[in-house]
Amino acid sequence: MKKTNHLLACLFSFFIAFFMFLGLFVTITKLTLMNENYLFKTLEKVDYYQAIANELNEDFMQSAGAAGFEPDIYKNFVSSKEVKKMSQDYIQNFYTHKQASIHTDAFEKRLYEYLHDYAKKQNLQLTQQDEERLNQYIQINVKGYQQYLSFPFMQYLIMAFDMLDQVIPFILIACLIIVLFAIVFLYLLKLKGKWKAVYISSICFGSAFMITGIPLFILLGQYIEHIHLSPEAYYLFIVQYLKGYLNSLLLCGGLLFIIGILVVLFQKKGRITN
Repeated sequence: MKKTNHLLACLFSFFIAFFMFLGLFVTITKLTLMNENYLFKTLEKVDYYQAIANELNEDFMQSAGAAGFEPDIYKNFVSSKEVKKMSQDYIQNFYTHKQASIHTDAFEKRLYEYLHDYAKKQNLQLTQQDEERLNQYIQINVKGYQQYLSFPFMQYLIMAFDMLDQVIPFILIACLIIVLFAIVFLYLLKLKGKWKAVYISSICFGSAFMITGIPLFILLGQYIEHIHLSPEAYYLFIVQYLKGYLNSLLLCGGLLFIIGILVVLFQKKGRITN
């Protein structure tokens, strides 16, 4: 095989490997980070809804004493089921309408009635001044409820997703066209069996190394774990959200690596048979 053909084969193999990596990278990003179902599955995996409910109830319990109430009245006051419904509606509205808000009217009414019923059962006589303080206390809790249930990052995630959605189709089309042209040119070089296997396996290995390099660096360095977020539910979500994405990249790279090894093994087996 001529040196010129080797150089051309190396060049076309590099183009195939690089643009195959780029296409797979974009596709996996679209199917994970940018996918609504992936986000919801991650929330379920880290038990996000129960954690937020616990945080809210704990917050209410801590402030109960200052308002003259027993902390235990807020035990399980907000359920994980309520958090799940409110959070999912909030996220879905962002995906659909690009904006969302937490509606607190029902919660405010429930809290108002609950505290007044409690005061009545305790034979507490509320003066006008007590009513004003109680209303202020209720408003503080309503704001806390709204803040906890307003899923963080969504505004920025949706902005980033919208920008990516505009360029992803062009990237995928460009990758597909370049890869097809490079394959055609590589085929026209009429490589023999041995060299054909060498370049096919090198394409797989090259793409595998490119797609696994950064994820391996991040995961082995445990850089995601160093993110500082509170409450803990937010931290656990973002860590799992990013780790799931990086593991998907590693899985794809691993499959490419296995294909490359199989190509080499089949080629060697063919030579031994011959």
